[in-house]
Amino acid sequence: MDVQGASLSATERVALARVLDRLQLDADFPAASCAIGAINRITESVDTESNTMLANAVLEDVALTHKILRVVNSATFRHGGPAVSTVSRAVMILGFESVRNIAVALLLIDNLQDRAQADALRENFACALLAGLVARSLAPAAGVRRGEESFVCALFHDLGRMVTLLHLPDDARAIAQRVASDQVPEAVAARVVLGVPLEAVGMEVAKHWGFPETITRSQRRFGPNPVFHVGTPSDRVHLLTALSHGLADVVATGAPKDRRSLVKGLMEHYGHGLGLAEPALHAALDDALGRIREWAATFELQLHRTALSRQILAWVGEQAPGQEGGAAGSTLPDALPEPELPTSPAADATAKAAQAVAVLTAGIQDVSNALTGDYRLNDLLRMILETMYRSLGPRRVLLGVRDVQGDAIQGRFGFGPEVQTLARSFRIPLGAGQDVFRLVLARGVDLLVKDADAPEIRDRVPAWFREATPARTFVLFPIVVKDRPMGLIYAEHDRPGDLVIPEQQLNLLRTLRNQAVLAIRQGV
Repeated sequence: MDVQGASLSATERVALARVLDRLQLDADFPAASCAIGAINRITESVDTESNTMLANAVLEDVALTHKILRVVNSATFRHGGPAVSTVSRAVMILGFESVRNIAVALLLIDNLQDRAQADALRENFACALLAGLVARSLAPAAGVRRGEESFVCALFHDLGRMVTLLHLPDDARAIAQRVASDQVPEAVAARVVLGVPLEAVGMEVAKHWGFPETITRSQRRFGPNPVFHVGTPSDRVHLLTALSHGLADVVATGAPKDRRSLVKGLMEHYGHGLGLAEPALHAALDDALGRIREWAATFELQLHRTALSRQILAWVGEQAPGQEGGAAGSTLPDALPEPELPTSPAADATAKAAQAVAVLTAGIQDVSNALTGDYRLNDLLRMILETMYRSLGPRRVLLGVRDVQGDAIQGRFGFGPEVQTLARSFRIPLGAGQDVFRLVLARGVDLLVKDADAPEIRDRVPAWFREATPARTFVLFPIVVKDRPMGLIYAEHDRPGDLVIPEQQLNLLRTLRNQAVLAIRQGV
């Protein structure tokens, strides 16, 4: 294939290193790198640990959690099904990669508003979103099996430009000014200003952020010659990405009356390599133009504030502005209200209690919906733990299950910082014993320990627990099936008294535990 920028010169490599050093000086770049890299480093595996890790990474950011739930509950993804209230359930329905890609996209666009280059950023991402929708629609006809991967590749095709706009705004303005004054391509202007093409910046950032190789290499630009053959599946995604951005650029800069000739030119340049016919390009473009408003509203992108919006109206033949922006909260299920800013300590406590009840109620419904269909037990238990974690606000929540020998409850998985380290140390021997853990399991009763150092309880707290965690308040919900202890749900906080559970919330937490009992009973 005729691909430009296959390698950088020594001078360009030095310039690229200098650009990356400057990016690190922007306080927001290391933070974005940490958040995006943490999610990208989680890879799908045959077991359920990766799903737990992904949900855990998302739940660390409350705002990201709400945004992902908004996205998965939009008409784009929900398709008329019941509302989804947990990230764990979203992974079950949409798949690991889709949720991971949504999370990364949301993290990237989170800083679009109120930045020095907000208008240019919004415009750039709107075009990228349109290209992603074209790629998603064209993927089956282009012989690309994973349409969501094509969508993400197209979304991040101009990552170098996005990063420069976000973190090097002065350089971005200088590049734009040189393009306008000297009438030169952006690639030429970027080499003058930065010493290296924007695509090289994007590819290096993508590697730094842990993006898969397919997404990283799909940022390369093709040369001026038509492409008639592609080899590997990754090559097909790369070519589809370039074609999709070409179609998006046609909409952004072209006149509807020239549509046929513009699309034909792209077909002759890229389409033959993918075995496409020209009608397929027109159909994918129409599909993307029909969906762009819904997707923009879902991702909270103010499409109506872009020049692309006016172009789209012209291309679809509309005479008056539509309601592209939508209501920001319109896709949230009623049971998941956005958190409100407190006005006083009393109002704060009331709001938190109401939010906890809403999360618990929605989570119970989510688990009930899962119980009526096909589910994996670990997936359902993870939903239960996630709901407890979000509602209680503990430092960590953990599930322990009976081991294969049947002589102990062993920590399995959970949510919160370093929870897997805690899980390995969390082992409760079954049988005779007077510590709080064995008593709770033997009697099947729930227990809230407000202060592990209080005189009436400290002798009942075993040594292994004090070595495993600094927590001084915790709650235990035993899972007992047919009078046999099968597991334990544990939630903790470091400081005494920080776990407060009103009666209404306690009843809902017990309902969740009972759903776990039901699921385990059905599985044994």
